[in-house]
Amino acid sequence: MKKISILLLVVAVVLIGVGVFITFQKDENSNSNKQVDVAKLDVLDKANRIEKYFMDKLPITDVDSISNQDKLNFALSTLVNEDATSFTEERLEKILKAYFGNDVTYENEDIISPSTDKVIAKYDAKKKQYTYNKTTSDNSNSTYEVLSYSNYEEGVNTFDVERQYLVIDKEQSPYVLYSTYQDYENKTNPIGTYDISATDNMMPSSIIDDYITLLPVTTYSFVKQDDIFILKSITIAE
Repeated sequence: MKKISILLLVVAVVLIGVGVFITFQKDENSNSNKQVDVAKLDVLDKANRIEKYFMDKLPITDVDSISNQDKLNFALSTLVNEDATSFTEERLEKILKAYFGNDVTYENEDIISPSTDKVIAKYDAKKKQYTYNKTTSDNSNSTYEVLSYSNYEEGVNTFDVERQYLVIDKEQSPYVLYSTYQDYENKTNPIGTYDISATDNMMPSSIIDDYITLLPVTTYSFVKQDDIFILKSITIAE
């Protein structure tokens, strides 16, 4: 079983793709090594996208426990960088199956913003497509940052991405540090503070090392289905 450790700095919980920081050793004469590297990058990218949307909804014991609106909103979040006014229900289905497997269950319906409770993508059953509602906005101002320490463990047909989070509340002075997003949101169980003025308004990413033993491990468990890795569960171990 292989394991690698990396340190990620995330601003406003928009996590930077870990592939940027990982250098894989490839044998140019081995097609199998190339395929393995592609598989690693694919599952790490999936973990990052899932993490970005579901961080405030952890843990997830199984995919069936995810609400229909969260499934639809997650699929929509993977399309945010595309310049389009609509997308087909077939496109949404492919996204959900790529992340959650061929047996994923969901219903096509208007997609409601979880932050504003307004329709952000209207579903047309006759046309079998979704159209973005340009009159509504799902932008939200974030006042926190997240430092993330990451490992992964790779099996024959499994892939576990392990993350430890240090959530930094920037609304407070000095900054208040939490070990989970839920504690940050509820403003409970702080594990420390950080005076940003003492370091010329710069926060070193290495600060996570000072709290690593206090941070629970969140495991994104993937299993292989039809040659791709799909999410099985997201668990948290103290």
